[in-house]
Amino acid sequence: MSDIVERLRNWRNVHLTQLRYVMESAADEIERLRLTDAELDAIRWAADTLCVGWDDLKPDDKDRSRKAADTLRWMVARLS
Repeated sequence: MSDIVERLRNWRNVHLTQLRYVMESAADEIERLRLTDAELDAIRWAADTLCVGWDDLKPDDKDRSRKAADTLRWMVARLS
């Protein structure tokens, strides 16, 4: 099967009777990629708990932990 993004972008080259299958494939892929509430909660939990033992971390580790938490929060915001 070809990449669904490529198939969607080239929809003009698809015969009208076959367009239905492209759209169904796209819907299936979106559904497969959609995160559940439990998965989003797990990401939130990870972001909130990255700084456990904060006082024991070296400055570079604190910076990496802060960036990781920020990245996770950004991902949650984008996926919610």
